[in-house]
Amino acid sequence: MQTSITAFAHAIPWRRERRPAASNAAAEPWSARTRSAAATITATLRVFPGDADEPTAVTAVRGRGHPDLTFESDRGAVCRTADYVDDRTVMVDADRAAADLDREVVAALSKTETDLLVELSVDPP
Repeated sequence: MQTSITAFAHAIPWRRERRPAASNAAAEPWSARTRSAAATITATLRVFPGDADEPTAVTAVRGRGHPDLTFESDRGAVCRTADYVDDRTVMVDADRAAADLDREVVAALSKTETDLLVELSVDPP
C-alpha cells in the first residue's frame, strides 16, 4: 500500500505539512515503512510560479529507503544518490542528482516568487 507525506516549501526555512496516510490507524507509521532498504521512495516535485493554481513543472526522483532515515530535520530535505544518511536524508540511491533535474524545474526554482510542493510517497516491499 502506497502512503505519502506532503511538504510545501517557499524559500527558506523548510516547512513540513503532514497529510494523513490513506490507511487505518493500526497500520505501521509512514516513516517506519521508509526504513526498509527494499522500500521504494518517490519524491514528486511540483513548481508553482507566483499565485498559480496549477504547477508549471513536475518531476519525480525515485530512490530507496534506509534503516537510519529519521525525517527529523527542519533545515531541509536531501535525496541522495549514495548511501550516506543524516537527519536531512529522505532517500538513498536516488535515480538522479540535482544536476540531473529538468532544467525547467531548476529555472523556475531560481525565482523568489516560486513555490515548491514536494510529495514523498513510499511503496513498501
